[in-house]
This record gives sequence, C-alpha cells and structure tokens, in this order.
Amino acid sequence: MMIGGQSVDAADGQTFEIVNPATGAVVATAPMGGKTDVDRAVEAARKAFDHPKGWSSWAAGKRGRTLAKFAALIKDKSEERGRTGGPGPRGADGAGPASRPAPNAWS
Repeated sequence: MMIGGQSVDAADGQTFEIVNPATGAVVATAPMGGKTDVDRAVEAARKAFDHPKGWSSWAAGKRGRTLAKFAALIKDKSEERGRTGGPGPRGADGAGPASRPAPNAWS
C-alpha cells in the first residue's frame, strides 16, 4: 500500500492473498491495512494538503487537469492488464478490463 508516496507494509505486518478468480491461482500478496495504517495515511494526506506547494494551493483548473491525467493513467493501465492477463477487474466476457468499477458493497 502507498502512504505518503512510499510503498509500505501494514503496521502489524499482516498480508492477504490476491487470487485470480478464473484460475484460483494466487497472483500476489498485499498488505492488510488496519486502523494504524489508516491513521498514518490520514496524517500523510493532511501534511500533503497543508504543504505550501501542495494540493490545496493549486488552482481548480490545475487540480482538474491533474485528476484527468491520473484517471487516464488508471484507464491505460487497466487496459494493459486486460491484454496481459494481469490482476484487475474483468468485463462480462472475462477477456478485458471492466469498463466501470464493481459496485460498492455498502451501496
């Protein structure tokens, strides 16, 4: 997981397996973040937001352009994962990336 621009393990060291649902194969492990990790992430986000050259000082247009670039990168990478069979959500045919995120479990 990323906290403060750094890839970090969970504070308590716990992980979970990421499983390819089509094959049942474990494709990766990831940190299982807990309350301490959430607290660390919120603190890092607050520091970044409050930094004099940080997000809060940017004009709305710059923030919008940055978010649009970020969204395009995510889309490009999800399409790449679809072509290479890497982890990521699949469309209804299972061949490529899903065009929209999975529904929120709490919706």
